[in-house]
Amino acid sequence: MELTPREVSIICLVSQGYTNAEVAEQIGTTPMVVKNYLQVIYDKTGMSSRLELALWHVHHVTQGLNETRCERCRDFSTCQGSRLIIG
Repeated sequence: MELTPREVSIICLVSQGYTNAEVAEQIGTTPMVVKNYLQVIYDKTGMSSRLELALWHVHHVTQGLNETRCERCRDFSTCQGSRLIIG
């Protein structure tokens, strides 16, 4: 299963504690669009909460486990998203 660059960006921002409105402001969309993206992300990943996404992000992306990482996620606080494949 593959996440789009936009989905990865949203995961990164959510993992930093951003609200839907704050994520929307950062990526130039509306909070409702962010909510819809989150539902798609939950469906793709099998996760059901922002906490699960944040924990997954910290574990897999920022730690680079299983060579699954966001190309730009060198530091948890600066992740800007990129192409990411989960599997």
